[in-house]
Amino acid sequence: MSTRFWGLWLGCLLLPLAGAGQAYQRISGEFLIKGKNADGTYQLSKGRFYYDRRSEKLALRLSFPYRELYVFHDTALYRFTDSNGQWVFQRRTRSPFLPKLSPYGLLLEGKMSDFGLEKLGFKVSKVERQDSLVISTWDPPWLARKLLGKVRVATHKGRLFGVIFYTPDDSVRVKQFYEDYRPIKGLYFPHRIVQFAYQAGKETIQVTTYRHVVIDEKGHDRWYDFQLPDVP
Repeated sequence: MSTRFWGLWLGCLLLPLAGAGQAYQRISGEFLIKGKNADGTYQLSKGRFYYDRRSEKLALRLSFPYRELYVFHDTALYRFTDSNGQWVFQRRTRSPFLPKLSPYGLLLEGKMSDFGLEKLGFKVSKVERQDSLVISTWDPPWLARKLLGKVRVATHKGRLFGVIFYTPDDSVRVKQFYEDYRPIKGLYFPHRIVQFAYQAGKETIQVTTYRHVVIDEKGHDRWYDFQLPDVP
């Protein structure tokens, strides 16, 4: 799997959404991701995302730099490429992420207050205030502490402001900051996310912007419940 795609998925997985969840079923929108790699090179990706609670599928349809489609369903990831307007299945791989536990799923279920960490088995170990921010520290499950570190979540006036992910040895792995919240049917969606990732002493930067975000869109059923091949 390419670094470009995993950067895209990380942005989607960690994208913080906040609001008072209602009986909404769908969410979609356009995204543009600009990134600077540790080696000084730049990347650009854009496309659309679609999530549906009933089908429990998350589709990422890229239009640049390549026309590709990634569909997450249950514990599998399906990849398709475009061939003369037809989506051709390439492969299925195991995915560590469940779409219903993505921020899109948590938002529509009204369970974004803890960033979904409780559902993943994390436990709060500390809550503190710093000026106008409320910062909570979450520790990973015991069985996962060799792989996962703590997570610190900051909120401002009830909305997610930032998240810091640590390695098991307490080094900073990823920092994200969330800006430009806009109301959509009573839910607040951050239309700009700035992410800093660190590995081997090097930093990568990724800025994701969103537009035309729609909740409970009518039509486009194909993308919300994309038909997947029956493969072993």
